[in-house]
Amino acid sequence: MTKALLRNAISTLTCGTLCLATLSGCAVRHTTVQPESAAAKPPTGQIELVGGVEWPAFPAKWCGTWGGTCRVIKDNDIRMTFYMELAIAPIARADGTLPPGAASDSSSPKPGDTYTWTIVYAKDAADTQPTSTTRQVRPYKLIVNDYDKGSFTVDEGGGLLLPLHDMGGPLYCTFEVGGRTLVARYGPDLLGPTPSISVEILTFDGAGFGEVGPAEAKVKSGSPQTLQAGVLIRKQESK
Repeated sequence: MTKALLRNAISTLTCGTLCLATLSGCAVRHTTVQPESAAAKPPTGQIELVGGVEWPAFPAKWCGTWGGTCRVIKDNDIRMTFYMELAIAPIARADGTLPPGAASDSSSPKPGDTYTWTIVYAKDAADTQPTSTTRQVRPYKLIVNDYDKGSFTVDEGGGLLLPLHDMGGPLYCTFEVGGRTLVARYGPDLLGPTPSISVEILTFDGAGFGEVGPAEAKVKSGSPQTLQAGVLIRKQESK
């Protein structure tokens, strides 16, 4: 396991306390179910419907800056809190045009389109000084692989590419770091009076999984070690 991977997954914020926090995202691209007669029409992309629920299209309608307090919970106890911020914006293509953004008529990006995916971890919302020792800025990028299939990648630099998948609503990402398995979920609530994104990252110890039931069943179970959870509120909408 590379040092870069471990550093991106476990960051020290204050007093040597560890925060299990890697990519944090705003997450979801949704597909409209259309009759065959309308299947060839390009999507307008403002609001799309999945399973009877409306969702703003990802990543276009998610562009902006989001921030809020996150908590690390272990054994039903809040072990620490920290501030998290996420900034998403389209990056110009080679020909100078921009991928779809929050103000675009269309929300369908092309394969290879990229967006900023800048994450900030800080002690609190007032911790804004660039020289602060408790503030970390991570200039990641979001890459569109296949919009229709909900396939995206977060490029954390140094060759570290983490896949994200739209599962018909929230976006999910699963990866391992130092023997630990992390399952990240990003849930949207952008249609209410206060647009927000919920962030949840569950951490499991791979060695903590044991067989349950008869051996022939080949079923293993384990309990999560920690939960990182928070709600990011839209601070500024990007164009």
